[in-house]
Amino acid sequence: MPSPLIDYDCVQDGGHWLWGHEMMAHQTPYEGAYTEWMNRYGPVYKIKGALFHPDIIVIGDQVTVRHILGKMTYAYVKSPIIRTLTERLVGKGLVWAEGNLHKRQRQELAPFFTAQATGNMFNNISVCASMGADNLEAHIINNTGNPKQGLTLDIVDWTESITLDITGRFALNYDFESGKGHAAKFIKQSWKKQSSTNLHWTAVLGQVTVRMFPFIAYLPIPSLKAQLAVKRILQEISQIIVNQNVSEGREEDMLTTMGVLCFPEATFDTLHLLVPRAFQVKLSSEGQIESTKDELYDHVCTMIIAGQDTTASSLAFSLHQLAMYPGYQTRLRDEIFQLGREPTYDDLMSGMPWLDAIMMESFRHRPVVPHLERVATEDSVLRFGGPIQGSDGKKITEVLIKAGQAIIIPVMSINHMKSVWG
Repeated sequence: MPSPLIDYDCVQDGGHWLWGHEMMAHQTPYEGAYTEWMNRYGPVYKIKGALFHPDIIVIGDQVTVRHILGKMTYAYVKSPIIRTLTERLVGKGLVWAEGNLHKRQRQELAPFFTAQATGNMFNNISVCASMGADNLEAHIINNTGNPKQGLTLDIVDWTESITLDITGRFALNYDFESGKGHAAKFIKQSWKKQSSTNLHWTAVLGQVTVRMFPFIAYLPIPSLKAQLAVKRILQEISQIIVNQNVSEGREEDMLTTMGVLCFPEATFDTLHLLVPRAFQVKLSSEGQIESTKDELYDHVCTMIIAGQDTTASSLAFSLHQLAMYPGYQTRLRDEIFQLGREPTYDDLMSGMPWLDAIMMESFRHRPVVPHLERVATEDSVLRFGGPIQGSDGKKITEVLIKAGQAIIIPVMSINHMKSVWG
């Protein structure tokens, strides 16, 4: 088992000679190993890396985590594993970017995720959700003859169809036909295969090998080629939408379309007033292209893939838990019935506390990502929220981090810390 952190140079005992502790963490349900180690050794400890990788520091101290992800965002970048695989899946968009590129892309995308933009898109979201619910009800009736009888089904398939519809309309103004279209079926099947692959122990082998030899991710291996398939079909759809805009005399610009959807009062001529950095393929004052077509398409891939799959999984888990606890389900139904109408955007934001509590608890139990991996780009000192006791009995309040040090932030384990949640 991993030992508590004594100081940065501490080498610990235990762990597999080849896989270190990383395989153990992967094979425990819901990354329970990180939680067990955190409860045993405290919020900061070391584990052995796989394939003779240097020791990895696991940090669950909330003060330290806020410092890493807040003030020191660009001093602790995504690990080579994450960036390499992200590039293959969604391209060089916001999830992949670092440094000044990340700052620019974040500034460009920020207007589309404001309360105003979300509120403007609420009708589209509501329509997609209603269509999904109607399709699910029809499926149950057609297969049981009685909706009250119930039916065993894969709820993830249904939530994926709904969220794919929503993100498709949001990012592309494209109809995925409630998951029934060719593109929708292809995307869902591709994700299902990749999710199954990620659960196998060979996924760890692939990840740690890519970490050691990043060039492997670019070899023509069938399993790696499959990762490019979803991005390719989304790029093709994006190109169709761009061509349609051009034929209608609009800008040859993918995300300008998205801007008009989010800000219906704007026109293509006035959009730049609402979105300071309009998504156009344009030249900077130095004559350099600021946003290429490929980058715009990567934004679309990022928003659809990251937004669709993560939201579908969270929604599926919430529905599963409500099915497991019918008392909570009844209480939620009562809250909805008390409105006496379809919930509005404002209702969902502030007028339905029980729904809000259920979703927050779902996100706590099953966060979008179970853990984050970061690598220090410079020497720095990380301070803890409180003293941490090492195995030698000494109290430490900070640790020196050397450039190149790998760090794991176990999000799911932090959400289940006994010191916080009991």
